[in-house]
Amino acid sequence: MLVGGTVVALVPRGAASFAGRFELTDATGATVTEASLRGAPFVVFFGFTRCSTICPATMTRLTRLREALGADGAALKVLFVSTDPRDSAADVGRWLEAFPLPVVGLTGSDAQRTRMLEGYRAFSAGSGATSSHAPTLCLLGARGEPRGTIDALDADEGALAKLRGLVR
Repeated sequence: MLVGGTVVALVPRGAASFAGRFELTDATGATVTEASLRGAPFVVFFGFTRCSTICPATMTRLTRLREALGADGAALKVLFVSTDPRDSAADVGRWLEAFPLPVVGLTGSDAQRTRMLEGYRAFSAGSGATSSHAPTLCLLGARGEPRGTIDALDADEGALAKLRGLVR
């Protein structure tokens, strides 16, 4: 959804009620769809490159959790979807270089981002520096099926158990 013309914050509503078709662009300019991700489980995190707190903290946590998976972590794809129309694909790619985690950074047009928001039954609130959003990670199985979420209230042990269940 667009709020004041800007999409900036998301929280999935219902672990089994998100997913869907999408078409976005990665940092190299290549098109990424839900179909191109099939075959491996994946995590989707929505945020924006100008976020100074939640997004970097969530990416750092996700890096730590993926490393804790050991060899199983290699099977997990991670997507960072920018919801900020000011973020270009190159901006997203540069921002992700700050994290030692292999992540596919995605962005797209207003229509493309709105479609993904609707598919993930997510909402956005606020804009720019005053935006408010949750560090929710959407978990999807190798066929693109919803497999739950991880949020800030999940202890690392519980979050790690969810990720282990996803990659096995």
